[in-house]
Amino acid sequence: MNIGHAATPTRVSRGVDCMETYEYPGYRCGPCPPGSHGNGSHCADIDECAHTNPCFSGSKCINTSPGFRCEACPRGYKGNSVSGVGIDYAKASKQVCTDIDECNDGNNGGCAANSICTNTVGSYKCGPCKPGFVGNQSLGCVPKKSCVSPAFNPCHVNAHCVFERNGDVTCACNVGWAGNGYTCGRDTDIDGYPDEPMPCIDNHKHCKQDNCRLTPNSGQEDADNDGIGDQCDEDADGDGIKNVEDNCRLVPNKDQQNSDTDSYGDACDNCPNVPNNDQKDTDANGEGDACDNDIDGDGERPYLWVEVKAGGGADFQGKYPPLYLQGSPTCWIIAPKCQIPSRQTGTWTGWETPVTAARRPATQRR
Repeated sequence: MNIGHAATPTRVSRGVDCMETYEYPGYRCGPCPPGSHGNGSHCADIDECAHTNPCFSGSKCINTSPGFRCEACPRGYKGNSVSGVGIDYAKASKQVCTDIDECNDGNNGGCAANSICTNTVGSYKCGPCKPGFVGNQSLGCVPKKSCVSPAFNPCHVNAHCVFERNGDVTCACNVGWAGNGYTCGRDTDIDGYPDEPMPCIDNHKHCKQDNCRLTPNSGQEDADNDGIGDQCDEDADGDGIKNVEDNCRLVPNKDQQNSDTDSYGDACDNCPNVPNNDQKDTDANGEGDACDNDIDGDGERPYLWVEVKAGGGADFQGKYPPLYLQGSPTCWIIAPKCQIPSRQTGTWTGWETPVTAARRPATQRR
């Protein structure tokens, strides 16, 4: 736009009008466009987001040239979209986002039908089944039935209703069947566990497959955790030695060490150095009576009366703990003295001639 010999501006910002004048320098620039500031010759974008934030707290304000815009409302919210130009417009505008009630979307928020859906700010959560229904979010919620009438029986076809004292009604599988009462499977050995695993929603222990299908074992013991119950496992402890040959059937002991040569290996013998096939343990402390200084666990050491009769003269009688005497009650001659063998504290020395030792119960102490 040249008029006469007026100077032509070397630079004018985009969007700015330029007018020629008779005054130096021969032109005049108009104002910068909305959303920018400067002298017309030079205009810079105004960052509305830096001066004010018109967007919702969960949405980002994005500066554009010119103007600004707000990101969409975050997930779980709904609201308006805001964009514009200029600080004044940004101050006068406000993005409003409100919570979406997912539980009222006609699909229970995506939760299982007949379960509790709880709306939260910006989200929701699925809960248990509603009253009158049983199940979970994975398997769904089904009506909870009662045993009021045969036509409304919730139990499995091979189960029966059980009326508890507190008024609750439960189901129990019939004899020869096992499970939680609502789901029952064949139980060949009648030990309370089904031959095959049952798909019970409550993970009831009696829905687990029997680890000895043809041998009753209500405890489901499995010493070596190989999935085969001890009652039907030929090698219950998994030590490579079959039960009929194993001197510790439930405790691994490949070496079969048996120091006292009774029926129990050292690994499972409660008196590994004293023969005791009965494995009696009165105080249940893991130490058999045959080698326990306090058999009944009362803190008092039991004594047995010992009489030693010497062939050449005076007799001796006194009390000794039962472990002091081992094997036959006869005193052995170890020339030139007579000694009573002891495993714990050495020996007691008697007379030179053969003697006998008679042991009496503690109740006959003198």
